Amino acid sequence: KELNPIDPSSDFNSGLLAYYTFDDGTANDQSGQNAHATTPNGCSFVNDNGRNCLKLGYTNAEYLNIPYNFFSGINHWSVSFWIKDLTTGNVFAAQNSSSSFYHDVPKLWAKSDGMLRIETSEYTDGIVDLAYNYSQNSGTWHHFVIVADGMFNNYQGTIKFFVDGMLYDNVTPRYVQSTINGNSRIQFGGDKNGT
Repeated sequence: KELNPIDPSSDFNSGLLAYYTFDDGTANDQSGQNAHATTPNGCSFVNDNGRNCLKLGYTNAEYLNIPYNFFSGINHWSVSFWIKDLTTGNVFAAQNSSSSFYHDVPKLWAKSDGMLRIETSEYTDGIVDLAYNYSQNSGTWHHFVIVADGMFNNYQGTIKFFVDGMLYDNVTPRYVQSTINGNSRIQFGGDKNGT
């Protein structure tokens, strides 16, 4: 979602770039923008408390593929999703299929020590560990929101990380818009090119 920095009370659907509910058993975009996703590598839709959700298996590197780069050319954005039983590896990333994994930014990564890392560039000052331990939340659903504000090329804008409506961290990593503009898709789960 692209944010309106002037009017934060603006309508939820204003600037909405994609919305996936999985309620119909597909990864079709419900925003009206037709940014439909695919579910390669054998991931499955499962029912949990009466709602469909997408199960991304760690062993088979299953992932949700969104063949669009929503981050290209925008400086204010947010990513919001529900997650349960998070394990080590890629949570989401803007993928650059013609470049190294380090150019897949922005990226949220679950580290093996139970902490989360946000990356907005391949440079050291664009990689920041977040003050949140995901290993404490096994077995329950949690709402993650990442909000970026003022993220201009080579400028240290602000990234806020919320869990269940509570602000857990507020960081200012380096942001390289030119790298992000070269990305071609968004991926949840999996790893580089879904492997």
